[in-house]
Amino acid sequence: MPRNMIYQYVKDITAGRIASGFNHCNRVYHLARELDDDYDDDVLYAACFLHDLIVGTDEQKYLQSAEKAEQILHEVGFPPEKINPALEAIRTHFPGATPGNKEAKMLHDANLLDRLGAIGLVRLSIGAFFWYHLKTLNDVLNLLKEIREQTKYLISDKAKEMAKDKIKFMDEAIIELENEKNL
Repeated sequence: MPRNMIYQYVKDITAGRIASGFNHCNRVYHLARELDDDYDDDVLYAACFLHDLIVGTDEQKYLQSAEKAEQILHEVGFPPEKINPALEAIRTHFPGATPGNKEAKMLHDANLLDRLGAIGLVRLSIGAFFWYHLKTLNDVLNLLKEIREQTKYLISDKAKEMAKDKIKFMDEAIIELENEKNL
């Protein structure tokens, strides 16, 4: 029952978000599930679907998303002993953070994987204007390079393997953008 309520809540609260809404949360959950076979699926599900309740570019959004997620989890009757592990995952899902529990590491890597490849390129291109308020193509290109460099923060070997083709795509896109912007 809590899972259905979380699902609907996230669908409602993120409706209209182009690059960080329900579809992103759903992709992150499915990517995370590919990273390991032994995990608490309730914790992973809640963390993945509630990790981006608040949108922004600073680290405060992670804390604010965790606070909002805590309210939701209590409201939907989520098992109390699973709330803190889910909240830790939400608070530490950004590149460079040090997630502690398995589900937190899975969310961390899956979220970064969704920032790469074709989906990542589109999401970041949209986000460059909406989230980062960038004004020039060069600024967008620098953001793409920055995100590409964040792949060094991937934790699991499985995520690093899954990232290879996505990184190759990003590298090729960055090179092509650099070539085209100088025409």
